[in-house]
Amino acid sequence: MNRIHKLAIPVLLLMCVSLSGASAQSIAIKAEGGGDLPGSIYVGETFTVLITEDGSHVGAGTNVIFTLPQVGGTHIYVLTDDNGRARYKPPRTGTLGIKAMGGLVTVAEATVDVAYRPKTTPYTGGGGGGGGGGYYPPATPTVIATAAPTAPPGATPGVTPVVTPVKVVKTPVEVKTSAPTPKPPKKGIPGFTSVFAIAGLLAALYLVLRRRE
Repeated sequence: MNRIHKLAIPVLLLMCVSLSGASAQSIAIKAEGGGDLPGSIYVGETFTVLITEDGSHVGAGTNVIFTLPQVGGTHIYVLTDDNGRARYKPPRTGTLGIKAMGGLVTVAEATVDVAYRPKTTPYTGGGGGGGGGGYYPPATPTVIATAAPTAPPGATPGVTPVVTPVKVVKTPVEVKTSAPTPKPPKKGIPGFTSVFAIAGLLAALYLVLRRRE
């Protein structure tokens, strides 16, 4: 009986190894679109992997481990969504290790290099050729100057006055009230009083002489 138990343990281990090998062969780590993984990804940009089994994506809940760097790095555990995708944003450069787990067993693994995205060099022109890719600066609009019409000989060219708007600022006017100027007294006719007195005397003299007669 003990011998049967001793034989059963190696058989069970062989069966587990066989099942793990079969699972590892059927499960694969692909790019988001289902193709091969890219040669490199970029720091700070979301990277998506697709876990497939027998050519079809797995369901939700498959554990995917991202390790950066691959040796001695921190393990980030991400579960696949309903479409079998797991996302990771690398914070640094290095070799990223990716593992798809079936329970406690690694069923698929891959590596991807993480680098900084290269800077785009502006296109500076050059000779002819087939023309490759690159950055081309936007074209500068061409300004076409139109000449003013020339006046015929002998004619005086008209000048169009340019009216510049003037802002009128109203300044308050201080009104000073002056004291009324006294009017000079009206003067009578010169000699009027004397003439009147003489006429009175002549009238009185006439009356006296008349009485004597």
